[in-house]
Amino acid sequence: MKQIITIILLFISGLAFGEGYKITLTINSAQNQKVKLTNYYLDNIYVKDSIQLDSKGSGVFQADTLLPQGLYKIYHDENNHFDFLLGADQVFSIEKKCLPHLK
Repeated sequence: MKQIITIILLFISGLAFGEGYKITLTINSAQNQKVKLTNYYLDNIYVKDSIQLDSKGSGVFQADTLLPQGLYKIYHDENNHFDFLLGADQVFSIEKKCLPHLK
C-alpha cells in the first residue's frame, strides 16, 4: 500500500513541476542566428527569452514557469518578425519556411 501511495505522490509532483513553457521554433532562413521571444505590455515590447538557432534554424524557448497569456512576437531582425497569441497551452512548435524568390 505504501508503494502505491509513493508512486501516486511522485506522479502528482511530476505533474506540478512539469508546468512551464516549451516553444520549439524552426526558421529556415535564420540558421545560426539569435532570435528573441518578446511580449507586448502597455504599448511596449519586452524581451522574455532569447535563443541561438542551430545550423538548421531550430531552437527551443523553454522555462519552468508559464508565461503570461497574450500577444507575443518572435523577433529575428527589423525586417523578419511575426506575432502569435499565447494561451494556456504553452508547449507547441512554430515553423516558418521562407521560400526562395522565383525569378
